[in-house]
Formats: sequence, C-alpha cells, structure tokens
Amino acid sequence: WYTELTNFNDVYAAADTLKNDGYKGIALIMQAYVFSLLTDTYGDVPFTEANRGKFGNTAPAYDKQEDIYAGIFEKLEAANLFLTTGQNVSAISDPIFKGDIKKWRKFGNSLYLRLLMRVSAKAEFAAPAKIKEIVETNASTYPIMINNDDSAILKWTGVSPYVNPFATSRDADWYGPRLGEFFVDNLNERSDPRIQSWATLVNGEYEGIPSGYPIGQQPETKSALPLALKVEPLL
Repeated sequence: WYTELTNFNDVYAAADTLKNDGYKGIALIMQAYVFSLLTDTYGDVPFTEANRGKFGNTAPAYDKQEDIYAGIFEKLEAANLFLTTGQNVSAISDPIFKGDIKKWRKFGNSLYLRLLMRVSAKAEFAAPAKIKEIVETNASTYPIMINNDDSAILKWTGVSPYVNPFATSRDADWYGPRLGEFFVDNLNERSDPRIQSWATLVNGEYEGIPSGYPIGQQPETKSALPLALKVEPLL
C-alpha cells in the first residue's frame, strides 16, 4: 500500500507541475482510499511523514488514527474542489472511469460519505452534520454515486499491465483452498447475495470449514472460490 502511495504522490506532483487539477483530484482520492485501508487495518500508521524515504526519512512517526481520518477528509475535500473545475484526464491513462472526472468526483464524495459513517459516533468529527450536508443540504456540491453506472471497477483485460496474476495458475490451485466458515456463515446469516459470486455450492449449500482443526483431522471439503473469479475478477 505504501508503494502505491508513492505512485499516487508522483501523480500529484506531476499534475501540479502541469497545472492539471483533474489528475490532482484523482491522486488525492486514491491517497485517501489507500490511507483508509491502512488505518482501518492497522490503526495508527505513518501518515504525515509517510513516503519520505527518498528524502532521508526512513523512520516516519506514527500518527493517531483520529488524526489520519481528519487528514483523509481534508484530502477528499480538496479533491472535490479540484474535480469541480479541473481539466479532463486522458481516457487511456484512466482504467476506472475512462477520463470522466465527474465520475471521479462522485467516487471521492461517496468514499467520503462511507468514511464519515465509520466515525459517525465520534463527536470530534461532527460527522452527522457533514453527512447531512453531503446528502441533503448541499448535495449539488457533493455529487455521489447513484447507480451501478457510477461504480469504480478495475477489470483485468488480459492486456499488460491489466493482467490477472492468477490467470496462469492451474484451476486446481484456485479451487483447492476452501473458504472459512466465519466468512461463509456471516454471508449466510445476512442473506447476502454476494455469496453467489464468492463461493461454490456444496450439496446445494454454501458451507465453510473451521479456521483451526487438530493435526491429522482434516475437515470435509466445503465451498471454494468459483473459477469465474480467476478468469475475470473485479477489484
């Protein structure tokens, strides 16, 4: 993730040099997205001093998660402004939205809304008021995704560099590992329709195996990942 942040930092720097606000907005959205993955997974992580190794800082300080979220929100606010009047970007360089910065703006604001929901119980963020502003009182300033046509999807095309890293693996290597019961049971309990895309049926049911079991007592094989995900997975 930090390697990708370096890439997005370079995109922003190049866009700043070229005075292209469209690319600057996209770079900020992707920075915000990756930092949200990092802090949601690990909590406190380097943020303010992150990705400065080439400038001599190889031991960056860790930021508190609440400060990281505040910084992410600042990035998304700035991205929304850049994309409001920013120049178009090249469709060739944009595998997600083919150069449509209006859709990037919707993506950024929808991500903003999702992250605000995650801190909605934290008074210091005043998240309920901001959520109300985005979806109601100032919706025209914060357009969000409204249908599947707005979805941010990266497809493996089979043409470099968008080649599925699992495409050359054997089918048996793909469906050999079985899904864990924690994952499958949660989808079943919620009647989550996504289970149809992520798991195979076993005797007409979606079932997982226990995450741990005694050595030598291998459980009965259950649901696996469908081969369709190997052929054309969506990220």
